Formats: sequence, structure tokens, C-alpha cells
Amino acid sequence: MIGNSCLAFALFVTLPVAVRSAEFVTIDCLNGTQNQAVGINNHNWVVGTCLLDNITRSFYRTTNGVVHVFTVDTAQTYATDINDSNVIVGYYATQKTAYQGFLYASGVTADIDYPGATFTQPFAINAAGAVTGLFGDSAGFHGFVRDANGNFTSFDPPGSAYTVPRSINASGEVAGFFYNGSAATQGFVRDSLGNITVFTVPNALATTAFQINDAGAIVGWWEPANGSIYAQGYTRDPSGNFSTFGTHPQGNTYSLSMNGSGEVTGYGTDGASANTYFGFIQSGSTTPLDFSDPSAVNITEAAKINNGGGVVGWYSDGTISHGFARIP
Repeated sequence: MIGNSCLAFALFVTLPVAVRSAEFVTIDCLNGTQNQAVGINNHNWVVGTCLLDNITRSFYRTTNGVVHVFTVDTAQTYATDINDSNVIVGYYATQKTAYQGFLYASGVTADIDYPGATFTQPFAINAAGAVTGLFGDSAGFHGFVRDANGNFTSFDPPGSAYTVPRSINASGEVAGFFYNGSAATQGFVRDSLGNITVFTVPNALATTAFQINDAGAIVGWWEPANGSIYAQGYTRDPSGNFSTFGTHPQGNTYSLSMNGSGEVTGYGTDGASANTYFGFIQSGSTTPLDFSDPSAVNITEAAKINNGGGVVGWYSDGTISHGFARIP
């Protein structure tokens, strides 16, 4: 285990009048490259990854702006989420298996290793400390839930050839997607009792689900089956009703996260250039607001949004990538 700290850099910008002004904070780990912020909790603690000395390391940034860098067993380490108790979840490379999961808090690490698995990859942790992710074994790739006491439960949606749970809410509901054997993806939601509902956006060729909020609403993106080449975003309310949206008529929209107020973030393209990516925030039926980090050159990708509207992701300056937080 190693630890280092550094200060993040901040730049204040004023966005259009239609939205609140926001502070963009660049988050890098020391002299690392390939910096990406991937998670943010409701205290504005941020987690992510970076490449430093040819090793992928994880970092967390506290509310006071200090960035701490760590690895598990000096191995390639990938943080994926953080809850409001500031417990970080992720996975790292091992000699025992391809990947093994971990919990990290206050400098202490605990392994998450599904029994008998060839690898374990946790992706999300809820307020109670329950974790969800996927594992592999001789029969394929499956989803799991690990409760706060360390008890594992495996699951697969009907017809799944590869299950990818992406999010778990405070009630223990899990959302994600799976490959159904024909290379297409479908979304699913698993309730706290283990009942699984499979869903597809109407007229979709493929549907992915990336996050479920504490109200049970789900966000993700879908590919239309009508010949359109552009992916679009969607939300699915707890009753199963869909709302779809796009950021630009001729561009892709990848919606990845939704907070308790129904604000959605992700990234998209403008159609004018396949190499231009921007973050966005969308709420209800409003037109998505595009944004780019002030230091970005062509690429800004948003990944997560918290209940206060704080967004994290990464941008490119034309040479290396940097993590960012956009805090209202």
C-alpha cells in the first residue's frame, strides 16, 4: 500500500444564465497521466484513477481539496465508486486471479473475492456498504451482491450470457445490463428480494442501464433499431415508463448517471466532428445543457452526478487526460 497527497487546481467560470455558475476543479494525481474521475459522493469526495510510474493507481479527493493516491498490494488498482461514509470500492490485479475486488477506507483495505471465482470486479457501493459487480467462473460471467456483513449472492437475468451490474441504491435495488447471446444488450433491475425485471427501451436494438437512484429511477443509453446510427439517452421511472432524449440531432448521447432530483449526466457528440465530446446535464423534459471543462481540447466526458449537482469525469488537454469536478 502506498499513499501520497497533492492539491488540486481550481478555475472558476460562469456558464450561461440558464444554469447555476460552477467551479471546475482539475484533479490529477501528482505527475500522473490518464487521470479520470469516476465517482463522487454527496460530500463531494471524488474517486478516480491515473497512470503514474507505469502503474494504474487510484485516488480520492477530499472536500478540502487534498488528493490522496493509493494502490492495493502495489498492483494496478481501479477505484470505481465511493459512498457517503467515504468507503471506496474497486478492483486490482492479482497473481491469484485476473482481478480481485477491494474496499478501502482510512488507509485500510479489505478484499472482495467471490468464492471460487476466477476474477471479481465490484462497480458500486451503497450507503449501507452493500456492493454489486460481476465475477467470472467456469460457467461464465455473473452478477453478485455482497451485503455489509460480507455475504455474497449471485444472480443472472433470464437468458444472460454475460451479466454486468452497474449500480446499487440505498434500498438494495441493482441495475445493469446483460448480453443475451446474440451480441445485443438488455437492461435489468433486481429488487432487494432477488426478483429481476428485464427491460428494453421501445424500438431499441440494444439497451444499457448504468445507474439506479434511491427512488428506483434508472438511467442509461440505447441504440435505435430503425437504422439510426446515433445512440440516445433514456430514463426509466420506477413504474417502468421511459423518457428518451438526445443532446444533438446528429450525435451520440451516452447518459451514465442520475441523482435523487432526476438530474442526468453523461457525454455526447455534436455531429460535426466524431472527435468532439462534451459533458451534459439534463433534467426532466428540459433540453440537455452541454458543457466542457475550460481547459479541454475537444474531449470532456462526464461520468457521475451527486445529489447536489456535482459532476465528475475527465477531459483531454490535447496531450494527456485530467480528472475534473464541476461543483455548482
